[in-house]
Amino acid sequence: MSLFLPDLIKKNITEITAGELREKGIGGLLLDVDNTLAIHGSQEPFEGVDRWLSDMRVAGIKLMILSNARKKRVAPFAKTISLPFRSFSVKPFPWSYLRACRKIGLRRRETAIVGDQIITDTIGGNLCGIYTVLVMPPREETSFTGKLKRGFEKWLLKRNDLYWE
Repeated sequence: MSLFLPDLIKKNITEITAGELREKGIGGLLLDVDNTLAIHGSQEPFEGVDRWLSDMRVAGIKLMILSNARKKRVAPFAKTISLPFRSFSVKPFPWSYLRACRKIGLRRRETAIVGDQIITDTIGGNLCGIYTVLVMPPREETSFTGKLKRGFEKWLLKRNDLYWE
């Protein structure tokens, strides 16, 4: 599989079930924050995320935030949803993924990264041998670089006949 292609695509994080993770041997999730758990910069999780996190915990899925955002952004959000975190992760470089796996006590093949960006989340997970889940960003990008990045992602997914489930 290509370094650029996720293993699974979902419209949003709450569509991921503990059952489908268990079927793939996944016991832990590394979670991006911005546009995955909440709107970029928001301290409020998306609707349904609190319930989803609770369901994952009950199912025994280990959870940890892995974000490129700075600590002042991630720490308050992580506290709100009671999750350990690693900020300023420099994704897609592998070392933060590997440290996060060690922190939650799982091997790479037992762990998945969930995020909204191919360039950071998917490539980094694939470099490490971690299962990758791409979620659809909640709204269109407005910046030039954001539009360019999202345009590349859409082209790549369409070219490989991959679509949001």
